[in-house]
Amino acid sequence: MYRGKIISRNIGYRFWDGKEMIYHGYKHVDCSFHGLFVCEGDTIPLQYTGLKDKNKQDAYEGDIVQENDGRIYLVKWIEDEAGFVLFQPPLHYRHFKDIKVMKIIGNIYQNKELLGY
Repeated sequence: MYRGKIISRNIGYRFWDGKEMIYHGYKHVDCSFHGLFVCEGDTIPLQYTGLKDKNKQDAYEGDIVQENDGRIYLVKWIEDEAGFVLFQPPLHYRHFKDIKVMKIIGNIYQNKELLGY
């Protein structure tokens, strides 16, 4: 609750199990939730950012997005920023809200070559 108003936010996850992306919740992977995810083996939880790309596709941590001019960014959580950013190596960041005019073209686990490193 914030100043007498209820704040509602959809917090979702998908999971990379080392072979495929799983969208069915943590009960379908080898993870447990105790305020944070504890996963066995290679399973990695990837948080839904709360935003969508220009095609209305949900944006998750680890997604790779592209601007109309061809520039490519990685959706990344940055602890020092206390939030998601659009990251372009070596240390270039963009405001995450800019994702609304970009399109998701893959993710770091299945399409790492799109990042060029």
